[in-house]
Amino acid sequence: MNFELICVIAVLVCILITSSEFLMHYFLAKNLMSEKAENKDVRHRLEIFIKGAFDAPTVRCSEYEISSIASVIGTNDLYYDMASDIFDRYRGEGKDDAVVTSIEKGINEIVHPVDIFAKMLDEGNVYQKSHACRRLADLEASDYTDKIAEHIESNDRDLAYNAGMALAQLGNSELVAKYIISIQNDRNYSSRFVDELFVVFSGDRTELAQLAFDKCNDYMKTTIIKAIEPFKLEAFRPVFLAGAVGNDRRLKISCVKALGAFGDERDEQLLQMAATDNDWVIRSSAIRGLSNIATHTALETVKSAIYDKEWWVRRTAASCLISTGVSASVLEEILGGSDRFAADALKSELYRNVGV
Repeated sequence: MNFELICVIAVLVCILITSSEFLMHYFLAKNLMSEKAENKDVRHRLEIFIKGAFDAPTVRCSEYEISSIASVIGTNDLYYDMASDIFDRYRGEGKDDAVVTSIEKGINEIVHPVDIFAKMLDEGNVYQKSHACRRLADLEASDYTDKIAEHIESNDRDLAYNAGMALAQLGNSELVAKYIISIQNDRNYSSRFVDELFVVFSGDRTELAQLAFDKCNDYMKTTIIKAIEPFKLEAFRPVFLAGAVGNDRRLKISCVKALGAFGDERDEQLLQMAATDNDWVIRSSAIRGLSNIATHTALETVKSAIYDKEWWVRRTAASCLISTGVSASVLEEILGGSDRFAADALKSELYRNVGV
């Protein structure tokens, strides 16, 4: 075979490959455009039928619209999610929640969305399984708790995350605690994730916190205390009190903050001690707590903290003085005083509060 023939064959092969790629991308693009057009049409029909269900003058008309919505959805999870998005928008627009829930219930009785997402959980890829976990939780499908729990130990972080969040939505203390313990050594997980778990948890937060706290390491103990701080769990006060006088710096900071969130006069003496700590983060946390207690002695300590050697403590004190509504004369005394650092901290917070 001569050289010229080889070159011709090579060129033809290149043309064939290029043409094949072009055709492949063309058909993929065409299919994508077709799919987008179809989804747009489906959403439009859902919008019409859902609006019709809200505006229906009689029960029979409403039932017809609901049946039409269910017919459009069929067994398609994407179409079901489209309808859910529309209902969420209606809620955001102030529609009667009872009416929205009633229409959704009517659709669910025909479509059986739990079956749709249960099948996805069994047969889907990791992304679909992640979605199915959350949707089953949204639908309060507690019968699938164990199936969802199988994925909290998945090597795919996204799937494990969504399975954990779904279990929290379903309020299963033991399984969520198990998940929290399983990630305690994985520093790639942000502490915000544990915060999220407690926020969406629908069960007894005290029980969940206790189950996880008793078996986790010091890092996770601190993370849990930070997560439960907004919920002011009375049962954890002994833990906060012990941690606030302990030697573990991170635990001490989180416990001082947690105690301060209660705004309970019983904790004033301990917070007064913390306000003199060598660690400025602890002092700042104590000042915030004392402002929540707001007794005369507590507020005197907050006023004194405006002269602290650390900028961030001064700034916290300034913020607390403004939020507690101290008299203008107190603020004028600081602004006109000889300590320019205290005055600067107060000015900074005053400007921030008026949006300058």
